[in-house]
Parts: sequence; structure tokens; C-alpha cells
Amino acid sequence: MSFYSDPKLLVPAHHPLAKKKSLQHEDFEDQIFITNATRTMDSREYELFFKHGETLPKRILCAGHTDVAVNLVREKTGVSILNRWIMECYAPQRKVVQKRLSQKGIFIKWYAVTRKIHRHLRRFFCF
Repeated sequence: MSFYSDPKLLVPAHHPLAKKKSLQHEDFEDQIFITNATRTMDSREYELFFKHGETLPKRILCAGHTDVAVNLVREKTGVSILNRWIMECYAPQRKVVQKRLSQKGIFIKWYAVTRKIHRHLRRFFCF
């Protein structure tokens, strides 16, 4: 089974980038970017978005965990990129908003794998 997700920029609700419809690489050059990865160049955001642009964020913080990245954004420490389906549980709190990356958006194809011996799907693995 496979499905697509579209990562979004996560920004504090009153951040200047929250007013833009979509964001480009150059919008990040004066931003502190928070990744949930533990190493900067290993992040999915770097591979899908920053690697193809001419500019990088002013500073990159490696939060190492999604909850930490979201809390840092809520506290106005910086901005982050996360999958929209992950953010659905955080966005209703109205302290953060999601914005599209580039005019067309960016999409990740995920593959879900289950074990055949399980009759009821309780867990699945994505890669």
C-alpha cells in the first residue's frame, strides 16, 4: 500500500510568513529552521526542499523529535516543516499555522507494510 503526504511549513500564528500563500527557498534565509531530525543534512526537509534551492535558513536547530520541534515553533523560536497529517493534532490549538512549500507543493510517497499473518491491522510501518 502506498500514499502521498504533503509537508507544510509550520509557523507561529502571528509570524510574518503566516500571511504568505506559499513559500520559496529565499523566504527562509533570515529564519531559524527547526528540524525534527538529529542531523541537519540527513533531514527529509533538506533533501526535498533546501537542497534544490540557492539559499539555506540563517540557522538550523536539530530538535531530534517532532514534539520538541512543534513546541519550539509554538514558543516562536523558529519555523519547521512537517507532514500535514502529523500536524492535524497540533493545529487546532491555534498557536501555529501551516503554509504550502512552493507554489505546487511538495509531495512524499510513503509505502505502508503490514505482516500477512495479522488479521487485524494494529500497526503498520512506513518508509
